[in-house]
Amino acid sequence: MMVRRSSIDYPLSRVTYEEFQNIPNKFVTGRPIQFYIDRRVGGPVIYLWPQPENATDLLMYLRIRYIQDSGALRYDTDFPRRFWPALCSGLAYFLGMRRYNFPLDKLQWLKNQYEEDLTRAMEEDRERASLRVVPKLGVWR
Repeated sequence: MMVRRSSIDYPLSRVTYEEFQNIPNKFVTGRPIQFYIDRRVGGPVIYLWPQPENATDLLMYLRIRYIQDSGALRYDTDFPRRFWPALCSGLAYFLGMRRYNFPLDKLQWLKNQYEEDLTRAMEEDRERASLRVVPKLGVWR
């Protein structure tokens, strides 16, 4: 992700939720250098710091766009789309466990598929900001 100002692209560094919350004054204006993405069910929200000082800055980013639903679904799932495959494969696995004389090889395959889908969805929620740990060197008192 980067900010384009006067035909020059400036890269932004991603910060974690904790780092963004530790910024004392979030209303400072200037050229943005950091961003935080709040991944919500309705769509992500991007917070820039410092806030852009002029309206001519462009935020350059890549996104994945899904096909729009045919209408407003009243009974839509209330969790992110990345967990839908895990929901389906988990439901198939647990239904297979309840079914009498269900083949064990198929049940094992369903279990592996469910665990793989769930792991993939959980990996999407990991924090992608870089982490730097620096020890405090000095004399202990």
